[in-house]
Amino acid sequence: MRKTSVFWGIVSLVFLFSACLHGRHTVSVMGYRNQMVFLKKNLYYHVGKLPADWHDFYSKAKVVSFHNDKLGATISTDAFCGSGFEDLPLRTLTGQYFAGIAKRKVVKETEFKLADRGALRTISTGETDGVALKFDSVVVKKNDCTIDFVYIAPPANYDAGASDFETFYNGFKF
Repeated sequence: MRKTSVFWGIVSLVFLFSACLHGRHTVSVMGYRNQMVFLKKNLYYHVGKLPADWHDFYSKAKVVSFHNDKLGATISTDAFCGSGFEDLPLRTLTGQYFAGIAKRKVVKETEFKLADRGALRTISTGETDGVALKFDSVVVKKNDCTIDFVYIAPPANYDAGASDFETFYNGFKF
């Protein structure tokens, strides 16, 4: 029970911290439907389809999140556009995103193209309240927006959901 509540707390903190970095006058996630993440009525981006094991869940943060109960893992995405857009290097944006994670260690970084834009995938480990977690994040900038994709799982379950995460962010079209 304690690990579950800590896990949900971590997910919320990561996205709330991200929202704080981008300010109030920002276009950000408003909703999700049919693999489309809506930022405004006619502004949205597509994501890949997740298997049925992943169910969406509500968060107070402006984020679209899915949880897999069997894995104890979460896949999420958010975006910040307009005045909230920061034209910083991708590595800096990723570092800001995980600033509150204790004992964070980058395991692997990969630069690649996503929707014809430079993207950075970072796999890292860390702890919150003594609970070990593995993080996989992708950040990309497009159309004056910073778009983040994040997969958080217990280290023992990470491999079982990594390909679902790849399907999710590889479906990105904006």
